[in-house]
Amino acid sequence: MRFKQIEDILSWVTQFHADLEAKFREFEEGNASERVVLLLEYLADHEHTLATTIAQYQAEASPQILHTWFNQTPEVDSPEKLKALSQGLSGVKTTEDVVNLSITCHDLFIDMYKDIQMSCETSSAKDLFQSLIELEQHDKIRMVRDAGRFEDI
Repeated sequence: MRFKQIEDILSWVTQFHADLEAKFREFEEGNASERVVLLLEYLADHEHTLATTIAQYQAEASPQILHTWFNQTPEVDSPEKLKALSQGLSGVKTTEDVVNLSITCHDLFIDMYKDIQMSCETSSAKDLFQSLIELEQHDKIRMVRDAGRFEDI
């Protein structure tokens, strides 16, 4: 990524979560396992919430933060990895496969946010990305806990 504003990054993240939600919903239609279908439905709702939350961050952030330019944003291959993850849904067969895919996705976002945070020059931009890191970490923990409940069904 080169010459991006924070607004561009947040828009991309919002769109990715929305796209992943659609992929989860699409895949749940063709899956035979009831537990996997329930988990995919839960994760689709989870991705919808994340997309809405990131969009809300963007709506509430000051224009000064949103229009902060990065001369050279960190070169992370997260977009390619995330695209591969969303395409990898066709290979999931068990709830464990789905949970592992979701954990990997959360970890990629956390790593991306940390890389971007390190290149931020203002404390307000660093704080924004710290909030996003904490959001992803919290949601990952909650998702793993809730997914464990599907095993008890």
